[in-house]
Amino acid sequence: AESGPLTGVSEPTLSQDLVVLDIEVDSTPQDADLIPFRVNRPCYLVDLRTVHVPKSNRGRLDFKPPPDWRVTYSAKVLGLGHGQSMKEMDETPPLGFLRVGEVRQWLVTGLSMHTFHLHVNPYQIVSLSQPEDPFFQVGDWQDVLFHASGRALVRNQLDAFTGKTILHCHLLSHEDMGMMAYFGVHGPEGCWWKRARLVDPTCYRNYTGAGFHYERRSAGVGRSPQAPAPMWMQGDAGES
Repeated sequence: AESGPLTGVSEPTLSQDLVVLDIEVDSTPQDADLIPFRVNRPCYLVDLRTVHVPKSNRGRLDFKPPPDWRVTYSAKVLGLGHGQSMKEMDETPPLGFLRVGEVRQWLVTGLSMHTFHLHVNPYQIVSLSQPEDPFFQVGDWQDVLFHASGRALVRNQLDAFTGKTILHCHLLSHEDMGMMAYFGVHGPEGCWWKRARLVDPTCYRNYTGAGFHYERRSAGVGRSPQAPAPMWMQGDAGES
């Protein structure tokens, strides 16, 4: 091509119009009557905010202030944390051993200076202090968290995969200083938290349950969900 974004590319290129849009602006737009719908979630993303987590599955993660480049862990919220800066993974012991197919709850501190990044399994924000942040809100699922309050309560499922689950500060300079750690996850490979289906009967374990369903409006009563059969975006709203 001799011009455009592909200038200098030796292979022959084709330039053609694929889509032509004819846009008309209505001077008096009206609100569309949108049909409310609900997306089916995979079972490892069901809402954990109302789930009871036993004390044995609660702990605290501390991202230490510089120049202490450690992530420490305590199996008790008020306990003494342990951990060390990671130089070589093979020479660094795990923060602890967790069982696959269970829900965990962590109080995470140090989030005003460090970003909490977790590999393999995302976590749900259960509680945040002020100030409000539109990007991080209670109920959200994340794998990186940074918040001015400095602390958050999160929950996650250790779903299916065993082995080493790494966590670290996602600021590269902090990570390079050794602010990394890992948990050893053990148990039967592929095990998952079966109570997820009690929390959300529409959750799915494979692609056959993916999709969404529309919600009906009940006059004077609010909304009640339709049957949870997956629905894909095909044709007009309401068609399966």
